[in-house]
Amino acid sequence: MNIIYRISDLGYSKIKPDYINNETCLRNASLVFKDANWLVMADNVCDDTLQMIQKYQRNIKQVNLKSNSGSFNAALDEALKIIQDDEIVYFCENDYIHREGSLMAATDAIALGADYFTLFDHPDKYISPENGGNPYCHGGAENTRLY
Repeated sequence: MNIIYRISDLGYSKIKPDYINNETCLRNASLVFKDANWLVMADNVCDDTLQMIQKYQRNIKQVNLKSNSGSFNAALDEALKIIQDDEIVYFCENDYIHREGSLMAATDAIALGADYFTLFDHPDKYISPENGGNPYCHGGAENTRLY
């Protein structure tokens, strides 16, 4: 499995649980996917953030794209360079926390023939738009099907 992990010191203002921060999320993903091939896309990070990343990962590409769409497109370009027919690329970001069993869930999804899977389930997906949540969450959640 290949992990392309996007991290930035920039971002848009969004209510997040207290435990969501750059280091906690990178440390968590590094432990869960410790045997994966990693590429960290460090977009507009300060020296302190770069040093923190280096505690957990060594394959780091620094960019200064300063936009979510720009760094996502750069991550896609990197995936196209490494992807083979039977390779898995998991795109991960600096606000994801992975639960125990996440690696097994990803492996199972691929084994079952999924072309796409996500392990992302952010609390904002359950907050109504009137309270600052996702605009598609009327009634308490997005229309989603989980397997």
